[in-house]
Amino acid sequence: MQRIKRRIYTYDEVGIYHAHSVQCVDDKKDIKICHVNYDNINDALSFQSKQYIKCFKEFLDNGDIGYYAYLGGECVHRTWTKSNGVAAIHAFYTIPLSSNQIFIHWCETASSARGHGIYPKVLHRVCNEHPSDEILIAVNENNLASRRGVEKAGFIIKERIKVLVVLGIKHIKVENIIPNVHSGGARATR
Repeated sequence: MQRIKRRIYTYDEVGIYHAHSVQCVDDKKDIKICHVNYDNINDALSFQSKQYIKCFKEFLDNGDIGYYAYLGGECVHRTWTKSNGVAAIHAFYTIPLSSNQIFIHWCETASSARGHGIYPKVLHRVCNEHPSDEILIAVNENNLASRRGVEKAGFIIKERIKVLVVLGIKHIKVENIIPNVHSGGARATR
C-alpha cells in the first residue's frame, strides 16, 4: 500500500554531500570499525533483522564494501560503499558513478548507540581508505540526525535534488550548490 501511495504522490528533498575536509572525531569511545565479510556478516543481527543480512550478502557479491562498527564488542552500526554502476539517490532518481567516485549508502546506527559519534567516525574511516576518490553520500533533508553526522564528519552539500511524483509522473529538479567540485578525494585531517 505504501508503494502505491508513493507513486500517487511523493515530495522529497535529498542533499548529495561531498567529502570536503573530513575531520577525525574524538576517540574517547571504545569503538572498533572493521570491514564486513562473509565471516562477520551476521554480527549485524544484534540490531538488524535477517532480511538485511540477505541484502548485505548481495552487496558483497556485487563488490560493495561494508563497514561494521562495534561498541563494547557489540555490532551497533553499518555503512556500505559502492564504486561502480549507479547510485540510488532516491527511489525515483539515480546517478552514474565515475571511476573515481565512491557512494556511501545503507548507513544505520542502532538506537542504543546513537549519540556516541559512531557515524562520523565511520565516514572518516571511509574517506581515509579512499584518499584520491570523490566520496558522495545522499541524505534526505528531513533526516536531521544524518545531516548532523555527515556535516560533523566534514561533508558539505554539493547538490540538492527535489523529487516530485504526482500520479506516477516524475518531476526532478537538480540544484547545484557547489559547482565544479574537484574530482579528487577529500582531505582527511586528524
